[in-house]
Amino acid sequence: MWFDFRWIDANEEAIAEHGISKAEVEFLVRRGRATRSGGRLIVTGNTNAGRRIKVIYEMDDKITVFVITAYPVR
Repeated sequence: MWFDFRWIDANEEAIAEHGISKAEVEFLVRRGRATRSGGRLIVTGNTNAGRRIKVIYEMDDKITVFVITAYPVR
């Protein structure tokens, strides 16, 4: 599915702290199956580089993703 991503310094820094790139996050959000928790969406899966990560995000509108954070999982 196609999404637009709204990146700001804060969310770019949040994922960078965990060594995750914007490309990895975008890949997983576009291809993963999200669940909802407390109003936020969560997707867990493998990136195109084969790393397993979790992404927590919100939808600004029907096509715009605002990433809260992402981090590696086992």
